[in-house]
Amino acid sequence: MSWFYRVDVGRDASGKRIQKQKEGRTRREADRAMRELKRDLDNGTYIPSSRTILAQYLEEWKADHVTHNVRDSTAKEYRRIIDRYIVPQLGNHRMQDLKSHHIQGYVSRMLKSGRVRGEGGLSPTTVRNHFRVLSEALKHAVDMDIIKTNPADRVKLPKVDKFEPEIVTTEVARKILDEPEGTPWHTAFHLAFCNDRGVPFNPSSFSHAFRRMAGKAGYPNVRLHDTRHAHATILLGAEVHPKVVQERHGHSTIVVAMGI
Repeated sequence: MSWFYRVDVGRDASGKRIQKQKEGRTRREADRAMRELKRDLDNGTYIPSSRTILAQYLEEWKADHVTHNVRDSTAKEYRRIIDRYIVPQLGNHRMQDLKSHHIQGYVSRMLKSGRVRGEGGLSPTTVRNHFRVLSEALKHAVDMDIIKTNPADRVKLPKVDKFEPEIVTTEVARKILDEPEGTPWHTAFHLAFCNDRGVPFNPSSFSHAFRRMAGKAGYPNVRLHDTRHAHATILLGAEVHPKVVQERHGHSTIVVAMGI
């Protein structure tokens, strides 16, 4: 024998009663579920069931939220992560059925074999970035009363080793800049971010190419962003006025520039 409950949860546009019904294996189980539902109704926290899947929700989130609330470059990266990784892996889950263990499984799979091109896993830093995008999207879903709680809140993330950048001296900078000679990257590295057609390089491709060339030059721990700080340091070492350094780097004040 099985037990079930039926509760009125509201009325539709025509005034017809909307009822929620669920079966339980025992009377106690059905009674407990009914009391939880009534509590949600009384507290105003009841969320009607929906067949919306994660892929559908993320399309709406990209269009309605991401496009208007983050920088264009950030929005582009969000879309890339969602379309290339999250949707293929988790997109078919109904929003209200998505659980913490589904997201935890995603994290594990990405670390083990997440590369779209080639074999192997993604770095802990990259996986944490994926998680941040998904968690932000699900938090918005909670705020919009689409789901009751954020299943990402209970997921354990991989540890990230602290990166120790290599100090970029004038000599190191020259060697790295000389390494891509004879390639399309040579001019790009000297002048920063367009190709021979006058079109800006993809930021991710540019960063990977720089890291690869720096490694060939003997400096695998030098990242593209490190050169920004190195540039300021080299200018100051050459006794360039701090005001010039500040303006070239786009800092709001000399104090900010010197502090960094």
